[in-house]
Amino acid sequence: MPLLVYLNTGEVPIGGQVAVSGTALLAAAGSTVLLNYCVTPYVHKITKTGDDYTATTANLFGMRTTTDFTLDQVVNPTDAKLSRPFCNFVANGTPMYIHGELFNDKATLKKLLQRPLTKSEQEG
Repeated sequence: MPLLVYLNTGEVPIGGQVAVSGTALLAAAGSTVLLNYCVTPYVHKITKTGDDYTATTANLFGMRTTTDFTLDQVVNPTDAKLSRPFCNFVANGTPMYIHGELFNDKATLKKLLQRPLTKSEQEG
């Protein structure tokens, strides 16, 4: 933003330059934050060790983060009073989204989602 203000050609008042550069900055940062909010719950990998599960997700910078949980710590997003897009279960307080069609262990999937599986989830 400061660079846009210093590139003054003299035709646009400084207030207009600040308004335009501020709007551009807000749009760029806002879309990044919104995209991060929507895709952060996506589970890239889930592994099971005994009764414990480890879900791998990515953060804003693409770095992998892991969340350890048991099935007792899994709740439905509506039970957790969570209104978040692309979230179909909450594990250990962390919102997560898993593709039911791509998850092979259907019995565990049903326990994670805490609802009957859809036809596409059963066939996938």
